[in-house]
Amino acid sequence: NSNAAFLGGVTFKSSDASQALTTTVSSGNEIGSFSPLGQGVIGNRSIVSTVYINELTDKLTYVLQNDNGWQFNANPVSQNVGQASGLAQWYGINQYMFYTISDTLIGGMRLEWFRDNNGYRVINPIRNAIWGGPYGGGYAGNFWQVTWGLNWKPNRNVIVRPELRYDFYSPDNMKGPLPFGKITGGSGDQYGQLYGGCGAIWQF
Repeated sequence: NSNAAFLGGVTFKSSDASQALTTTVSSGNEIGSFSPLGQGVIGNRSIVSTVYINELTDKLTYVLQNDNGWQFNANPVSQNVGQASGLAQWYGINQYMFYTISDTLIGGMRLEWFRDNNGYRVINPIRNAIWGGPYGGGYAGNFWQVTWGLNWKPNRNVIVRPELRYDFYSPDNMKGPLPFGKITGGSGDQYGQLYGGCGAIWQF
């Protein structure tokens, strides 16, 4: 939408620059939900992200990231007891460990926990478009993910990133929809999945 929003942050570094702590904030009015007439209902969306980086050695780097988000007038499918009416919350922690193998190759591992408190942020667009609208059938619960991968930099402009990844979902409602596996009745039939992938980044 055309509403203005605030975006700002601050970074603190150690005297030898081997450690850094960065906090950024984004806050502004966004479309939180849709009315029965298909019109967007506006509410404040705020996100706070904090990243800590520690270069343990010349080759080993540790990164910790925490994200917290709030959306008002979200009218989520799942509303928790004691939570403000219409509010959706999500938060999580990512941990990374990078090892420099050579000047062009870096190995990495990521462990991530993400909590979608109200089934608002994690949706399946194709399934939801067919089985309940843009915010119908979200996945309220905890998501876990482990990833092993490589960052290959053949030159200054290209990064190739193959990875092996495992995702697992722990739902709040054991009878609720599942995000993975074969589509049955608008939902998956599995709690987890293992797969590989490869992406490329071209910077210019």
